[in-house]
Amino acid sequence: MSSAGDDDEQLTFEHVGTMVVDGPLVLCDVNYLAPHFAGTRRGPLALAAELPVAAGQWQVLVTRAATADADGDHPVHAVLLALDEELDSGPPIASAPTRAVIAFDSGRLAVLAAELRGEPILQTAVLEAPREQVPCMLRAPGPVAGPAAGPIAGVVGAEPRGTLIDIDRAGTLAIHAPPGADPPRCLLVAFAE
Repeated sequence: MSSAGDDDEQLTFEHVGTMVVDGPLVLCDVNYLAPHFAGTRRGPLALAAELPVAAGQWQVLVTRAATADADGDHPVHAVLLALDEELDSGPPIASAPTRAVIAFDSGRLAVLAAELRGEPILQTAVLEAPREQVPCMLRAPGPVAGPAAGPIAGVVGAEPRGTLIDIDRAGTLAIHAPPGADPPRCLLVAFAE
C-alpha cells in the first residue's frame, strides 16, 4: 500500500506484526524504558508515555519513504498502532489530537505492555537488538523457543506484547489518538512539528 503525504512525498506501509494488548501501553525511547523513568520529565517533555488503550489484538505498521534517501535507506516517518477493526474502518488519524509528547534521543522506539516495563531481560534486549532484527515484535521473557534466546526470539506459545522500531533520528515524538474513543483504539506516533 502507498499514500501521498502532505508534501506529496510517497509513503509505503510496512506491517511489522500483531500484538495482544490488555492494559496500558508504554511508548518511549529505549533509553527510558526502565521503570524509574516513569513520570520523569525533561523540561516540557516526558521521557516516556504510559497510555490506557482498548484491549484486543493490535496491528503495528510503519510508514516509510517510497524512495531511498542519500544513504540508500527508506526512513520511517510514522508508526501506526491500531486494533484490527480500526484498520478496516480507516481511523480519522490525520486530525487526531496529541495525547502525549516524548523526548526521543536514540532513534529506537519501544512500545510494550506496561507490566513488562520492569523486566530486566526486555530492557537489555531493546538496547542490544541487532539492527537487522528491527523492526520486530517483543514477547514476555520466559522459556524460549529455538536457538536464539530472548524476548525477540519469543517465548513458547506467547503472543507478542510489544514492538521495537528503529526510526533513525532524534527529536520530539508526538503520540496522537483519534477523538471519540476512550480508551483509544488507535495511536499514531510521529515527529512533532
